[in-house]
Amino acid sequence: WKVFHNGMDICTQSLYYDKTSNLLWVGTLTQGICVYDLKTGLRIGSPFLHLSHNPVRAILPLDSASMLVGIDGEGVYLVDRHTFMPRLLFNAMDETDNALMGNGIYTIYVDRQKNIWMGSYTGGVDVAIPSLFNISIFRHEYKDVNSLMDNTVNAICETQDGTLWFATNLGLSIYHPKTGLWQYALKNKVVVTLCSAGSQCVWAGTYGNGVYKVDEKGFSREAYSLAKGNLKSNYVTSLSHDTDGMLWIGCIDGELACASYSRTIYYPISEVQCLTPLSGNRMAVGTTAGFFVVNKETNEQHKYFLSSEFKNYDVNCYIESIVFMRPDEAWLGTDGGGIYIYNMLTHRMSQMTMRNGLPSNCITALCRDSKVRIFIST
Repeated sequence: WKVFHNGMDICTQSLYYDKTSNLLWVGTLTQGICVYDLKTGLRIGSPFLHLSHNPVRAILPLDSASMLVGIDGEGVYLVDRHTFMPRLLFNAMDETDNALMGNGIYTIYVDRQKNIWMGSYTGGVDVAIPSLFNISIFRHEYKDVNSLMDNTVNAICETQDGTLWFATNLGLSIYHPKTGLWQYALKNKVVVTLCSAGSQCVWAGTYGNGVYKVDEKGFSREAYSLAKGNLKSNYVTSLSHDTDGMLWIGCIDGELACASYSRTIYYPISEVQCLTPLSGNRMAVGTTAGFFVVNKETNEQHKYFLSSEFKNYDVNCYIESIVFMRPDEAWLGTDGGGIYIYNMLTHRMSQMTMRNGLPSNCITALCRDSKVRIFIST
């Protein structure tokens, strides 16, 4: 198609007629998009003229407010149907949160479920499926001092004032939702685990530097370490409060610690991967070889889910997370074995794996909510 406007030759690649506004959207070969008001015959906007000189292959509406535009070599843009302001929605260069397999977009289709189907010259077909929930993405942005410090996030904690704390491989990132501002602490330290220390503070366990207490302004102080003499290892893997408010500290190569301001109690349990508080001053301690239940008052330590219990079965005893559905029923998330549902009285177990619908057998975390649902991180 060719359109001649004011003596200018416009080579047309795509068209969309908007019945509601009587506007004709014209995608061109090298001149972006031209929009014409068919009531007056006037050209009213060229929103892509300053962005692209590549062929506009596809134009179609996403909803009453937005238009999808596919550009050969640049991916897919979302354009406001009223202001004509564009923003990049999908491309293959990871410049958005949604990467395509190819940027040579030739066609777009939106189905009844609002799934966006995008056909590209080199990448085949990509499908973007709308989320069922409102999702906010926190990520490190290059040279942006007000973003997540590092994209390798090991733990997240929310304190009572609504502050979000992110433990990363490059330190601790602190996000204040009310202002949208970030603060940072423990820079260049590998922060592995977090635990609330009040309405505006957290305990931060590090890999190699012990435990710090950090406030919402990013001020930190060393609290537990080998150097201070109140910890048997600086390689901390897990933190948790018990029902009395005492802080339990699990390490990879040192004894489990139960600490207060006045004293620290040690238990001969190492290679700790997770801590789950129980009633009656007890703590469930997941390790690389089964789990323990430790009674702080009596110092009793009971071992569960050991490989010796299952001599005739191949059982993965590397425990990454524990939740309890009943006092004696533990759900065990493992590193490679999926989830085991284990009865602590009968020592019987059943297993949930990818065969039962899990996306992966490597379980990094389990969480039980107020509706007795279990959320599984893989």
